[in-house]
Amino acid sequence: MRLPIIALAFLFLSGVSKASTLEGLELKPFDEIKIVNPLQVSAEVVSLNQTPMISELNAQITRLHVRPGDQVKAGQLLAELDCRDTKDTVSLLDARQRELNASLEQAERLFQRFTQLESRQFSDRLSREDAQTNVVRARAQLAALAVEHAMAQRQVSRCQVLAPFTAAVVAQRAGEGQWVSVGSPIFELTQTSPAEISVQLPQARIGTSLDGFLATFKVNGREYPVSFLRQSPVADPATRSVHAWFQAPEGVAIGETGQLYLDDQLAYLPAHTMVMREGQMGVFVLEDDQPTFYPLPGAQEGRPFPAPLSIQSKVLVTSGQHRLSALGRTQ
Repeated sequence: MRLPIIALAFLFLSGVSKASTLEGLELKPFDEIKIVNPLQVSAEVVSLNQTPMISELNAQITRLHVRPGDQVKAGQLLAELDCRDTKDTVSLLDARQRELNASLEQAERLFQRFTQLESRQFSDRLSREDAQTNVVRARAQLAALAVEHAMAQRQVSRCQVLAPFTAAVVAQRAGEGQWVSVGSPIFELTQTSPAEISVQLPQARIGTSLDGFLATFKVNGREYPVSFLRQSPVADPATRSVHAWFQAPEGVAIGETGQLYLDDQLAYLPAHTMVMREGQMGVFVLEDDQPTFYPLPGAQEGRPFPAPLSIQSKVLVTSGQHRLSALGRTQ
């Protein structure tokens, strides 16, 4: 009869001990207290290039094909310059090339002739060598002429000012009939596609890489998922920030500003759940219905901390944990 009574007394005392341990503690599952901590910063859509289109010749503008505000594609004709002198130069070089080709053919025939005569001992070696020299000279003149011809053709191509990329014409700096010199601006272009999102980010928040972040750009009431392109390896010591770039969505104008949201896909422990025990920050979780101290290396007082996966399915002590010792006993 004594044994059942002793067993009941032990169970009763054990329950009292457990109840006294949990008394005054607030317990909540991790999912109810976790913090999702996306970073929100202002960002701007910027162009890859803002380029003045200049004249590469000293010439007169004969025609302008676009106006400020026009959208242009890569390779589209923007302006034409008076190219008559350069084209005449090409024509002269073409005539000179025909002349040199004829001279080369004549020199080669003479060389063959003197070679045959020398073999029959009707001519001397010196005459053959002179004929051979004339062949070499004519070939060299043709090679030099080919270089001049290529240079003149490049000059002709400069008579047409072409768009180097898809862009918007933002300004016109010269008019039809105006004489321009080498380097004179004619148009200013801003590249419209592709575009990038430029943003300054706090270095302490993003660390050394943005590869693990989900990025969303919100502008004009719409949200667009955007992809990370690159970040500067150099931080600004004054602002403790780094410059980063993301791929801008299609259809968003250059110069638009919006909000960039960066989610590191981590669940954070609230700062108020963490306490210091034996020189180590940590939290109390329930293990077998008992509060157990779980250390969090790297955690700092007063700052949320990324929750380890091992405690994300646990029940945590969210209030009253300051009265618990490292062994989970009430102090």
